[in-house]
This record gives sequence, C-alpha cells and structure tokens, in this order.
Amino acid sequence: MIDSREGHHPHPHEQACARYIAAQVCGSTSQINGLSFTERWKGLGEYVRRHPGPCPLPTPVDGRIEGEPWTTAIDHTETRALMRHLGTACFIVIAYLSSFLNLGLDR
Repeated sequence: MIDSREGHHPHPHEQACARYIAAQVCGSTSQINGLSFTERWKGLGEYVRRHPGPCPLPTPVDGRIEGEPWTTAIDHTETRALMRHLGTACFIVIAYLSSFLNLGLDR
C-alpha cells in the first residue's frame, strides 16, 4: 500500500497500529491513517517502530489449562497466528469426527 500524498510505504507495524487504534476508538483505519499525516500525529509511525508495546484486546480470557488462564490477555499482534491455530484445530476435530461417519456407513 502506497500513500500517494507522500509516497509513503507504511511499515507493517504502522498498519497494525492503525487497525488496533481504530478498533479501540470505534473508528476506521482511513480515519486513523488520515490523522497520521496531520502535524500533531505525523511521527506516530516512527514512535511505534522505536517503542513497540503490547496491544491488548478488551476480550475476556475464559479458557483455562489446569485451572489457570491460558494467557493474561490476547494481543492484537497475535490474532492472525491464533486464528490459524484455531482453524487447524477445527479441521483436526472435524476430520476426526468425520472418520466415525465413514465407519458407520460401512456396516
């Protein structure tokens, strides 16, 4: 993605930052990206690159492993990997359960 206003190539952290901020303030990423070119916010991308930090989502963590929460918070930057793991786990369970259907049809 190139911003034609200044030929700027957003760093992946800037894009993630814009999505995270937009989600937190119930705005759109285009609003956040537009603000990043104002005088007040133009250094935000550079600041984020120099000072990476957690981006916790306001999602309660109910899942537990041996009685303890599996994580303290879900970070925005982890969501793609977590979705991939969840999709893989669903595929494994569905494939496993589907094999029982095949066993029943053979009889």
